[in-house]
Amino acid sequence: MLLKNTLFENTNQQTLTLSLDEQFSPLLTDNIQCTIQEILQTNFGDITLNINTSKLKAKTLAQKEIQAKNKKIDILQKTF
Repeated sequence: MLLKNTLFENTNQQTLTLSLDEQFSPLLTDNIQCTIQEILQTNFGDITLNINTSKLKAKTLAQKEIQAKNKKIDILQKTF
């Protein structure tokens, strides 16, 4: 859930930087960030994960999924 509420910010050498929607900042614990970094390192080698919290201007994957789901519900309601 945490990663679905992030946006890619940039990558610089071996650092991946993501922006986390500030309303989900309580989900970002040291343990969670370490777990994500370990998974990245297992799959992509030596990489450092940096997650910044801010008010995002673009939609995250989670927001896009909710929007698509709501659109489907609206279409179904109009059909019946």
